[in-house]
Amino acid sequence: MSSETIHTTMETTERAELSAELAKKIIPEAATSFEGPVTAAAIRCIDGRRLAEGSRAAEVAFPGANLGVAIDVAAATSRLVDAKGNHPVLSSEFAARFIGKIEEAIGALTYHTDDHGHGLSCAGCGYCNASLVEPDAFFVPQAFAESFAAHLPQVDDQLREDNVPVAVYTGSHDEQAVVMVMHPGLSIPPRIGADVGAYVVNVPEWTAQLQKAADATHGLVTQELSMEITPEEWSGMVQAVAGDRVNKVKKEKLKADTLPHYYVDTDASGTVFAMTQAEFDAAQQERVAA
Repeated sequence: MSSETIHTTMETTERAELSAELAKKIIPEAATSFEGPVTAAAIRCIDGRRLAEGSRAAEVAFPGANLGVAIDVAAATSRLVDAKGNHPVLSSEFAARFIGKIEEAIGALTYHTDDHGHGLSCAGCGYCNASLVEPDAFFVPQAFAESFAAHLPQVDDQLREDNVPVAVYTGSHDEQAVVMVMHPGLSIPPRIGADVGAYVVNVPEWTAQLQKAADATHGLVTQELSMEITPEEWSGMVQAVAGDRVNKVKKEKLKADTLPHYYVDTDASGTVFAMTQAEFDAAQQERVAA
């Protein structure tokens, strides 16, 4: 896969940072609730840029949307192989079957692009594109990177058939914060308040989607790769790899690791509130102590 035909397009502008005082005001104000199953049409990426005219912000945000989830699970095969000390050949045929199992479990592999990306159709997504352009750097086996790239035209056909539009983002990254939504059923748009951009992750829904994909692929991993691993161990590995990949992309591609992080939850009365990183950490320590 040549860098002459596939390009990463991560451009950032000089960023302001969202203050805690303003975040605690505008994030809860921007929150809405949603019900029902998380379908492919309801899933977007964590990207916080402005959307092009005609694009809409779906309710639930995962790193890389559904395509990112599929790549996360594929990346876990590399860690499993390393952990077991057994190195089977991860062929393109195996990768294609693996991807098919994930699609059966989570639906169409939604993704986004932008108005200046070129190469793969997902070139506008830092999370997915980096994984396919630099697979070794982001823990993705080469066979999977090639299979995902070859499969994207079929994904496009499926999205059109399902009437799920590919979102198009515009301009450079100017996000001012990372927003981690910790309560299920809450939605935060990519632009909040007076047009403040934020990277948003719906943690419970993302975790559940990774679980579905892990469940769907466990049989392939144990049977075709001859790996002894329980469903619980495989799920834990998938979740760990996904977290590691997010942190790596956040630091190396999105330059978001130094942005303020806010955590969104609800209290006993259902009121939405936002916490700083320090407040969230303290609350977690209190739960552990209790």
